[in-house]
Amino acid sequence: LSQGWRLDALPGVELGRVSLDGSNQLITRAPDGQSRGVEIRKGGIRLDADSRINGTPGTLSAVGWAQSFHQVRAELNLPPGWRLIAAGGVDNVPDSWLSRWTLLDLFLVLIAALAALRLWDVYRGALTLLTLVLIWHEPGAPQWVWLNILAAAALLKVLPEGRFRSVAGAYRNVSLAVLVLIAIPFMVDQVRIGLYPQLEKPWQTIQSLHYERPDAGATPEMADELMMMEAPSLDAVRKKARSAAGIAAQAVPSAAPQKRLSERTDPNAKIQTGPGLPQWQWHKINLSWNGTVGPEQQIRLWFLSPAVTMFLNFLRVALIALLALAMLNRMPARFKLHRSVAGLLFFIALPMLTIPTEPAYAAFPDPALLEELQNRLRQSPDCVPDCAGISLMRLAISDKELAIDLEIHARNKVAVPLPGYYEQWYPNTVSIDGEPAKALYSLNNGLWLALDAGLHRVVMKGAAPTLAKFTVPLPLKPKRAELAVSDWQVFGVHENGLTDDQLQFSRIAQTEAVTEKAAFDPGILPSFVRIERTLQLGLDWRVETRVVRVSPSGSSIVLAVPLLDGESVITGGVRVEKGKALVNMTTTQSVMHWESVLKKTEHIELSAEQTDQWIEVWRADVSPVWHIETAGIAMMHQDKRGYWLPEWRPWPGEQVVLTVSRPEPAPGQTLTIESSRLNLTPGSRGRNAQLELAVDSSLAVQHTIQLPEQAVLEAVTINGQSRPIRQKDREVVLPIDPGKQQVVLNWQESVPMSSLLESSRVDLALPSVNSNIHVTLGEDRWVLMTMGPRFGPAVLIWGVLVVIVIVSFGLGKVTLTPLKTRHWLLLLIGLSQIPVLSALIVVLWLVALGLRKERPAQSTKTFNAAQVGLGLLTLLSLMLLFWAVEQGLLGTPDMQITGNQSSAYRLNWYQDRSAELLPTATVVSVPLMVYRLLMLAWSLWLAVALLNWLKWGWTCFSSNGLWKRDIVKLESPLDLGHREENSKL
Repeated sequence: LSQGWRLDALPGVELGRVSLDGSNQLITRAPDGQSRGVEIRKGGIRLDADSRINGTPGTLSAVGWAQSFHQVRAELNLPPGWRLIAAGGVDNVPDSWLSRWTLLDLFLVLIAALAALRLWDVYRGALTLLTLVLIWHEPGAPQWVWLNILAAAALLKVLPEGRFRSVAGAYRNVSLAVLVLIAIPFMVDQVRIGLYPQLEKPWQTIQSLHYERPDAGATPEMADELMMMEAPSLDAVRKKARSAAGIAAQAVPSAAPQKRLSERTDPNAKIQTGPGLPQWQWHKINLSWNGTVGPEQQIRLWFLSPAVTMFLNFLRVALIALLALAMLNRMPARFKLHRSVAGLLFFIALPMLTIPTEPAYAAFPDPALLEELQNRLRQSPDCVPDCAGISLMRLAISDKELAIDLEIHARNKVAVPLPGYYEQWYPNTVSIDGEPAKALYSLNNGLWLALDAGLHRVVMKGAAPTLAKFTVPLPLKPKRAELAVSDWQVFGVHENGLTDDQLQFSRIAQTEAVTEKAAFDPGILPSFVRIERTLQLGLDWRVETRVVRVSPSGSSIVLAVPLLDGESVITGGVRVEKGKALVNMTTTQSVMHWESVLKKTEHIELSAEQTDQWIEVWRADVSPVWHIETAGIAMMHQDKRGYWLPEWRPWPGEQVVLTVSRPEPAPGQTLTIESSRLNLTPGSRGRNAQLELAVDSSLAVQHTIQLPEQAVLEAVTINGQSRPIRQKDREVVLPIDPGKQQVVLNWQESVPMSSLLESSRVDLALPSVNSNIHVTLGEDRWVLMTMGPRFGPAVLIWGVLVVIVIVSFGLGKVTLTPLKTRHWLLLLIGLSQIPVLSALIVVLWLVALGLRKERPAQSTKTFNAAQVGLGLLTLLSLMLLFWAVEQGLLGTPDMQITGNQSSAYRLNWYQDRSAELLPTATVVSVPLMVYRLLMLAWSLWLAVALLNWLKWGWTCFSSNGLWKRDIVKLESPLDLGHREENSKL
């Protein structure tokens, strides 16, 4: 964001939660009161916002914010059963039903419909057009086979009787058979997906959880704070230097590192956590735009609901069946299949469609030992940093001489720095207790004196400089100072006798020699500084002021800097007189700073002084708690490691007015249940329950939930730590801390196992999202049916049973076998627990026996080969029947339970949005012994029926003989003679 202090959503968009760089932000109302938004204090941001639109809006905003974006991409997630027909207002065409159509697709569909119209009539042409339009882009749908059938039908209309007509007829029969093999699985999938949309991806869970990964390294801001924390302060540096010299030092306060105001929020603010965002993924459609996208850009989406999708799926099934029958009924008589054979092939095929580094060597002594020995040699006296101090300083200055009389107390033999600076004033004589000083040495243009322990009087005398102004630094400040001056004005001595770090002397009346020297002295330049004011408008308003030397060092700086209205200096050592801060900087000091508190007001006026002694720089570090409007000169935006810190550089006399207001918080919930997971393990006498909650809260609250009836709470853990929480009646009070946390509750219910199992009713007292129910059944239960949230397990065996009933009815009409409809129904129900191909082999075996009796082979080789094949098929079928009996008596029932990664003993449900009361799931089951007894009864029936079927099968197998041999007729010699006579005649 290059401009603006605030990011607002468009009117009508109800923001639920806004997260900026992983931290939830307070959503406030805009000044106009019509929209909601957040205060932004960074240029580069990573912002996540959740909003909810109730109902079915006609149009949507492409961005949702009252801001233009250079590049926009969107991701549309559709749940199972929903379809995107078309999208408007999108630059790049998304993956929708309308966008899948190409000119080639349109050409082929129109050609097919036109061919059906010309071959038959307008009704079949319209039926062909409607069917192909609806199924053309469905996965697994028959497409090209229709064109083959139409091409063969067209040839049959124009070809005369003969071989080519027979080939065309055979080609159409093959095409129809391919159509059956392709269309029936597609029709079954259409019915299943219409009833259970989650079966589009049966082994994929609808929920896709996102976990926030902590950053691998520290951010630049964290690195800066770490460097500030680890860097030695000026106080530590001075103490270390003075300790090495054996002198005392006074503490100088330094600013502690603070967190940026742009990251601070009101701890008492009710930050919205939103209603929660469902974390499911199913059909993902990417939308994108080219170029800049503004808030006025609208998109419109056309959908198909699950109900309409189910209707269209059923309609596709009906249309394919009607179109296939329409093409089949138009075949000539000689190419029509026999009804019994065609029906038999259809009913036989239908069940098939349910399917280390290098070592280092240390030397002795090691560096640590050497450093320890060095530290012992250089160890400072125990009195450091209070080994010496100046109790009193008497200073007398006249036009000729400057004398400084010092009373110094020394606790040990130390070196003491004396007042003076070589470039401006240096003493001519130094005496200790009336004796000339002997241990004097110069260091960095300063003068040091060695003293023994005790009280000493040190007198320094020297000629007064001929300068108009000069400075005398005080490296070791005295406790009290007394002045005796004439013709001079001294700055740096307070009314109570305390002093600054330096004294500045200024002549009251300048002589001609002084004036002439000042005019030609190149070392005397007027001082010039830059004053930097940083407004820190957080929960407390502060002003940080820095005075930075711009002119070369070598001269002292004495200024009176005006304070802002309502500003009060809180940094020690800074004198304030008549609303101005007195600045006294030494010749070597380059920066001076102080902090102030600022009175809160609606308007802050910043005015640049009309002076030639300094320039000003203004900055504003404003917390998101406040909203600010600026008036006056234009600001200069400066990016401080991603933070937006506006800056003004005024000319003398220019002004900036800041209007500060506190936005009103927008209403919203402060506690969000982002996901819930109810795990149930039912037993014969009771069941164990575990509820896992993912909670996000902005405040510390006590949240009450209600457990189901007959629930006995066992344990409660929050973020993996056990909490001593007790249950009162059905209520459990959870202590929720600010932030994200995981809550786990374990309890028992005195609910025995029954045929109708319903999940526990838990009242969370708050709407939630991402509700999961997991039921783990024992291996002694036979699941018959499941009910609950839409995205859960589906028991597909009932659809198979419907197919079995239809197939049994069709097979019962076939007269090739003695089996009636009830026999086929019982047989196929028992065979449903083995693979479909195995059951098909048994059916083919019985049908083959009937064909053997009704239509035996005429040739000897074909007859014998059929007998061998039929014998092997009989042996294989008996083995498969024994396998079915074994599977029924010893195995587990295969109810074909699938959906949301469910199985026979692990049932999973998911619901994206829930009310206060969690959704419930129901499981209908019976003991596994019921299945065993039913399979035992079926096995006994099969054994009895199989005896009769084997008798009938032997009759069929032995009809017209078991084996055929070729007969060779031998002729006698008499017959040969008669044949010769006849040949002669």
